[in-house]
Amino acid sequence: MKATGHESRSGAALVLTLILVTAIALLVISYFAVIRQESAVSNATVARARADLGEKAAFAEAAALLRRLTANDRYLVGVVTRPDEEGRTVRYTYVSTPDGEGVTHSALFSGGGESRGDLPDLNQLESEALLDAPVARPEYHVAGEVAEKGIRTHPLTRLGPGGAPEEEGRFPEVAFRELDPVAGSPYRTRYCYWIEDLEGYPNADVIGAWTDSHAGRDGGVARDAIRYGYSAFDSRRADSGAGTASGGRFALEGEPDVFFQFPVRFRGQSLLDQVAPGLSAREISLQVWSTASLSPERHPYAGAVENLSRRRLFAAAPSTPAAGRWEPHRFASGLHPYRRLPLIPFAHGYIEEGEPRHNLNRLVAERDLELAAILERNLPAFADRRGGFPEDEDYLGTLAANAIDYADADGRPALPTNTTNAGARRFRGVDSYCPVNEFFVEFRYLGYELGESHYRILFEAIPYVEFWNTSNRPAKMEDVRLKFRFLEGIEFQANGERHEIRESHRTLDEAFPGSGGLSVSVPPNGYEVVRFGKIQWKVPLSRKPDSPIAFPVVQDLRGVTGASVRANYELYLGSDLVDTCGRRDPADPPSTRRHGFFFSRWAGVILKDNFVMRLAAPNMSAKSYGFNAGDGSHLGDPWMPYYSRSTAEARQYRRKASPGSRNYDHSKVALDRPDWFKDQARVSDWPDRGYENPHGSSFPSDDEEKPDSFVFPRPPDDGAFAPWRISNLGRFYSVTELGNLHDPVMWVPGPPGPFNQSAQRFDTYRETTLKSLPLGSLPGKMWGGGNTLRIGRPEHDLFDRPGMRASQWLDLFHTGFSGTNLAGENGVDLHSAYDPRDHQPPPAAGDAATAAGPPYSAAYDEDLHARGAFALIDGHLNLNSAPTRFEIGTLLRGPFVSSDLRLEEDRFDTPLYSREGDTGTLRSGLRPAAIPLIAAGLMRVRPFYSPSHLARVLSGLIERHDALPAHHNDAEAEETFARLFNTTSFSSRHFRIFTYAELYHHETGGITGRRRRVHEVFLRPERDADGRVERCRLEVLSSRDL
Repeated sequence: MKATGHESRSGAALVLTLILVTAIALLVISYFAVIRQESAVSNATVARARADLGEKAAFAEAAALLRRLTANDRYLVGVVTRPDEEGRTVRYTYVSTPDGEGVTHSALFSGGGESRGDLPDLNQLESEALLDAPVARPEYHVAGEVAEKGIRTHPLTRLGPGGAPEEEGRFPEVAFRELDPVAGSPYRTRYCYWIEDLEGYPNADVIGAWTDSHAGRDGGVARDAIRYGYSAFDSRRADSGAGTASGGRFALEGEPDVFFQFPVRFRGQSLLDQVAPGLSAREISLQVWSTASLSPERHPYAGAVENLSRRRLFAAAPSTPAAGRWEPHRFASGLHPYRRLPLIPFAHGYIEEGEPRHNLNRLVAERDLELAAILERNLPAFADRRGGFPEDEDYLGTLAANAIDYADADGRPALPTNTTNAGARRFRGVDSYCPVNEFFVEFRYLGYELGESHYRILFEAIPYVEFWNTSNRPAKMEDVRLKFRFLEGIEFQANGERHEIRESHRTLDEAFPGSGGLSVSVPPNGYEVVRFGKIQWKVPLSRKPDSPIAFPVVQDLRGVTGASVRANYELYLGSDLVDTCGRRDPADPPSTRRHGFFFSRWAGVILKDNFVMRLAAPNMSAKSYGFNAGDGSHLGDPWMPYYSRSTAEARQYRRKASPGSRNYDHSKVALDRPDWFKDQARVSDWPDRGYENPHGSSFPSDDEEKPDSFVFPRPPDDGAFAPWRISNLGRFYSVTELGNLHDPVMWVPGPPGPFNQSAQRFDTYRETTLKSLPLGSLPGKMWGGGNTLRIGRPEHDLFDRPGMRASQWLDLFHTGFSGTNLAGENGVDLHSAYDPRDHQPPPAAGDAATAAGPPYSAAYDEDLHARGAFALIDGHLNLNSAPTRFEIGTLLRGPFVSSDLRLEEDRFDTPLYSREGDTGTLRSGLRPAAIPLIAAGLMRVRPFYSPSHLARVLSGLIERHDALPAHHNDAEAEETFARLFNTTSFSSRHFRIFTYAELYHHETGGITGRRRRVHEVFLRPERDADGRVERCRLEVLSSRDL
């Protein structure tokens, strides 16, 4: 049957109806789906908002904790580590706040809480024990539900116990905190936080970096590393063939992957001004080194120098280098410099603990002997170091005077007459002026003359003095006068009768005028023989004398047959006595003398116009002549005869004198016995070691050869060989410079018994009792020499006792703020030539008055100057919290910078030296193999509670691992500590806060919202008028989601 149109229309309608019904159904379904989606979206928004509130609560709690804990200058910031479930090391940061009764440890992570513990007196602990175990380290503890992988930290490479690189654990175990629940809601918000110290990382804004675009690469490692300042004549500054703009580049001996770049453009210092290396935190320089398990390419610093130098010089963002790895989060950036009030530490037995440390520069500027009183109050046992030091001299006053003379600019000794608060103290300071090294006297018989009623025998003496400038500074002495006298009655025989030369017979004394005197200049480490004026005596006789006469005839009241009488000299600068040939011992009876030198009788008779030469080398050993003299030795140290009770050995002028060079007895030093130090001065044999001066190749073979005729040419930079370092820059730039102070302790270095063996034999004592006085040492009034305060290297065993360690000076004094020690010759400031691309700030002002004016006021706060109460923390690395050995290792590595010498051949007469860098390599300040052991040792015993704590540990580790090169001087031995101390701190005011919060169902545990952020913050202290912190203001430096 054929279909009609209505069916068609009905079918279409049906189809249309079906379409409409379907559309309506879809609309309904979509409506309810949208409703459900909006509900879900609303819940997600709420979850995120509540998680965000939880994160804000985490940050607020962490911020409040930091504000509370950092509102003082006493706290330390350190870390403890523990393994996670996978065995990876995880760090936990603590603030430790010591006080007079103990220490409070506050955990910087949620759930860590606080703990209170004892803080033992570090002064009473054995130094050896400090090397093996930490003191009062906080213990990890967490209370509450642990947030499993809630906190996620940045990746960090460290070295495992075996030295292999490993990744640090990124999920610290911290506890959740709960926010108050919302009424009627099954959901809860909880949060946690974990704080790390930003100052434990190298500060990318100030650490050293230098790149030479023409250098290329060696094995994928940029041939760049570090730059120190050297003067134009220093071999390490020389052009290495890469063009005058690049300066010298040298490899470090034993470290094939480390190179040192010394750019010509860098305005540094000569050795004379490099009194303490590494005085700026900007000397922290990143270096690449390799180990058996760590190739240079895998080193975390492999790309650091390139990236940082681009950032510094070209303002370009760091990029990942082609080779190596780049861990940008192992550096800090954008940190603020801030002031810190240095305090005398607790737990050392100091009576002034917790009080501000004393500013050493203020005491020096005021020439204030209060410095000695500070030592007496806080270190009452320190004076016991004196040994045989004279009772009528003040040992602590002498050390205080040495501190003043080290820094002041006048070159003259600090004495009771030119210092303040000296009271009844008697002392003489060691400055760049020179004591007597050898004394010569030409004694001539001039014949006789006829007076009005009698004859007179005429004698004439012409004294000569050899000055040895033992410092690295020029010696300029004015009004130099010399008093030569006989201590015992000296007689001659004429006409069969004895006649005595008396003081009343002296008619002329040009050597000791009533006013004025000679002007003497001696270059650094130089020798100068000076002829003084004539001294004449006229002795009356009753009749014309026969010729010849017998001279001298010994008159020994003690009945001892001898061939000598004693004479003495005294050296004056103006009216000030600065040196003498020993001194009288108050314990001896008036008739007994042990000082002076023997004026020996070698010629039986003497004719008219004939003369004899006599010699005294008071700093060499003395030997016995009867019961009234004893054995002793000052090892050639010319500063010690001033304190000695001994008689200088009678030494014949011919073949025994060594005018113009170091003391050397050509008649006695045996070629096959270089271990005998009795008859030569060897600085390399001194307790504090040093570089040897060559001795003269010629010597007097006859009395006609006068002492001032011997002149030995020296290289112009012989100051590098000088035994002692003197600043004379008007200030201390670092408290570590105290290690350069001459220390006149007087102890017998050999074992009890006959002393002559210890004066002759050296092989037994060089590395034992001379290097470190043993506990059984006896005081010696005729011994001592070659010592400076030991700061940053092992103390003498005898002085490694409570209150006697020199390193404890570091706890009592500070040097304000000096910027760096980078100053021109004679201390001229370099502000006008300051180039920020060299990363070195200019020096700060020396006092408050100059700090208020230009150019200082443009660079620094007016409170920041050398005599101020504050130190400036600017890029210092927190040694207590440095996360890995890499940060500490880079501070320990590097060449010596306080000297420019390398021992090539150690010969007893004239050792051979070469200049550093002449061979294209530099000598490492520490043995490379020992550096990781020392770095690991420092990390093992953290936290450090005081400067002396660090000094004892570091010096002990250097000794334990035999880390020093075979030959060095005392300044080099303390270089590593100076660099470490001056570029680090024990605390922090910059932190990185990791926060995490989540919203979860309290029944099912399902998490519906999370929030992770990381904040970098600075705790700015607000201080009262006395400089004490009243409160801290937290400033957010950066904040971002993770």
